[in-house]
Amino acid sequence: MQKLVFFFLFVLGINQLNAFTGEIRSLLAVALLDAEIVIDGQLNPSEWELVLWTTAFTQNYPSDTSTSNVNTKVALGHSNTHLYVAAICYFPKENNRTLNTLKRDFSVDNNDAFSLILDPTLDGNNGAIFSVTPSGVMQEGLISFSSRVDNVWDNKWIAAAKVYDTCWTLEMKIPFKSIRYTANQTEWGINFVRTEIAINERSAWNRVPREFDALNLGYCGRLVWQNPPPKPTLRAAIIPYVTAGVSGHGQDINTLNNAGLDLKSSIGPSLNLDVTVNPDFSQVEVDQQVINLERFSVFFPERRNFFIENNDLFSNFGFSKIRPFFSRRIGIDPDGGLVPIYAGARLSGKLNQDWRIGLLNMQTQAANSNELPQNYSVACFQKRTIGSSNISGILVNRQGVGANWQNDYNRIIGMDYNILSQDNRWRGKVFYHQSFSNDNSNFQYAHASWLRHTNRTFSAEWNHEFVSKWYQADVGFVPREGTGYWRLEPWVQKRFYPKSKLINYHGPKLYYSIYTDEEFDPTDATLEGSYQFVFQNTSQLYVNYTNSYVRLTSPFNPNRNDTVLFEVGEYSWRQGSFNFAAANRKNMSLSFYGSYGSFYKGYLASFGGNISYRIQPYVRMGIDVNMNQLLMPAPHSNDNLMLIRPSIDVSFNKKLFWSALAQLNRQTNTLFLNSRLQWRFAPMSDLFIVYNHNFSSENFSTINQALLIKLNYWLNI
Repeated sequence: MQKLVFFFLFVLGINQLNAFTGEIRSLLAVALLDAEIVIDGQLNPSEWELVLWTTAFTQNYPSDTSTSNVNTKVALGHSNTHLYVAAICYFPKENNRTLNTLKRDFSVDNNDAFSLILDPTLDGNNGAIFSVTPSGVMQEGLISFSSRVDNVWDNKWIAAAKVYDTCWTLEMKIPFKSIRYTANQTEWGINFVRTEIAINERSAWNRVPREFDALNLGYCGRLVWQNPPPKPTLRAAIIPYVTAGVSGHGQDINTLNNAGLDLKSSIGPSLNLDVTVNPDFSQVEVDQQVINLERFSVFFPERRNFFIENNDLFSNFGFSKIRPFFSRRIGIDPDGGLVPIYAGARLSGKLNQDWRIGLLNMQTQAANSNELPQNYSVACFQKRTIGSSNISGILVNRQGVGANWQNDYNRIIGMDYNILSQDNRWRGKVFYHQSFSNDNSNFQYAHASWLRHTNRTFSAEWNHEFVSKWYQADVGFVPREGTGYWRLEPWVQKRFYPKSKLINYHGPKLYYSIYTDEEFDPTDATLEGSYQFVFQNTSQLYVNYTNSYVRLTSPFNPNRNDTVLFEVGEYSWRQGSFNFAAANRKNMSLSFYGSYGSFYKGYLASFGGNISYRIQPYVRMGIDVNMNQLLMPAPHSNDNLMLIRPSIDVSFNKKLFWSALAQLNRQTNTLFLNSRLQWRFAPMSDLFIVYNHNFSSENFSTINQALLIKLNYWLNI
């Protein structure tokens, strides 16, 4: 424990040294407009002629030391209710626009786009992004930990764009109600980012070093308010829904009729209250299946909108494989089945510039007749400290409701210190979590630390983890729970930037990971050497050589179709691999990978990739293939564990979309089909028609199928 304390103090010292970067910030004043602006993308001179325009964008990629090769002009204004943004994005006349889709929440990196980055409280940690394409397609997302974007977040705002011979223009109208800020703050963090796919360029108004993403909040300029923005006002919306459908197979058909609602309301300037009653998530995109050759479960991200906004407050505690809270544990059983949720509420947001809080409570039905209904509660806080770092705490409680409830519970209390220097070159975390369960075992705790330093040519990271075998996180994600382990995971990476028309940068990386039991006897180890090439056209190539070691403590076979298990003992193997991803600016794009080497008692050859074609911006079709050829000595079976995933996305216009996905998985011997039609008939209001069909891939008999119709409507109150 003393070592953790010393490391904690060491990290505090690092943050103090990096609290001030000395980076020169661009300044932009925003003035009060005389009249509301009509949002049509055409930039009426009478509306924008008295507003100050700014230019001088600097490249973020492929370099960061020169001005942008395409000019961009930006202007801001505001009324008492809205923030307005106008931009003129010039381009060479011969260049074609790259527009993958007309669907909202597009990928900014794969489309020509203009983005507004906001950090209203200047904490360098939390903010928002609003993006528009030349077709007027919109995207918004929440930014956490300086550069993590979650674009599942939706909100009401307006944008329009228009394309001319030498430029395209845009206008945004963002309600202050859609922005989380505190009153009387006369400076905000702000940046503008331009993506021009045809010339492989990404540029920003306030310079962002090339080793960081251009949307990084640590490199925002400053928005100066001549008149402070209006005091945040109460905002509220109710979103009722109804569903109807059928499910089952053969003669066993069930009707599916449901109704419920969500309520969204502001509590003070920057706190948000979300309430849900009888929620239904039938319209949520399906998980992409994987071939799992490991002994432990695979992480699938949260996709349900209710759990998304301010989700970083709840979900970023711990590490990726030591999560004390994982919202997918609520309403979804371990086998992927749905557990109905009666109701839930969440209060989250900022109290002021330094404090954020989160409270969550959900009540579910019993998963089956042998279990109790469950109540889930989470309380957390985050306090900004030095630079953009923060200290945070969490309490997670799962409690059975009903008879014998006293013996049906699991609780975790924990503290995290999140390290983030203002220049983002130092990142890290130290945490300690304690669990409590009804068996009252001792040593129910986990702790870990990681620290990363990044500069232009060199990156290095240290990571340690410890999880006691008694540590229990029923509402978390800990794949090795119950085993008790230590882990060390250091790596170093070097980057070279040649003067080349072909290669942007290249360099080696050395990675090591070792797991031991609580007595420090190794159970897993990986030593990997790799070399990376990033080309000027954004294509990437990785070459790897890996040496792996596993000590099985119980019988196991990575091929779940083989009933003959590998016995307890030690295994080691070596594999070589490569991964290539082509530039995404052409209508046809592809990526492919391959690996070969020994694996447990035999050999494993893996290969696959993706090929996609788009008829922009209306249609994108593609197919993902993953083939794993297992060659094992008798009495074990050889097998080809194959996953094939064709998909198609069609944007009929900006309001009507259709997507279809098929997943043929030879590891689970299933064929899953999903079709989803979405009609956005009003802002944030949708009609969904969803069809799912799950087959056995051996004889194509139906396992289950469902047809659902869902209608939801966003009503401001």
